[in-house]
Amino acid sequence: MKIENMKLFTEYERQFKRKFPGLKYYTVPSNGYMTFHFEYLINGTVYGFRLEARHQPKNGDIEVELTCPSRGMTVKFDESRKPMEMNIDNAINAAIYIIEVGVPENG
Repeated sequence: MKIENMKLFTEYERQFKRKFPGLKYYTVPSNGYMTFHFEYLINGTVYGFRLEARHQPKNGDIEVELTCPSRGMTVKFDESRKPMEMNIDNAINAAIYIIEVGVPENG
């Protein structure tokens, strides 16, 4: 079995650990792909998030799903598959969007 998008989550984990040393995170393999779980403080509340990238890269990008289980909300965004362009800030911006704007499940 091949685990998809390992480089993406290895890079996200490295960047998250460096930028947010006090917040919890962990990465787990799940059914052939990686899942990156992290917490982030938004407006005085700590929320948990789950990042998944289940599909093969398309057009040079990886489709990533960010879910906030406590809000029941998910957003999708594209991330570069080049490690030097992968940036945890993309996931953080999506997390802020979920909490501040709100999107329906699978939105």
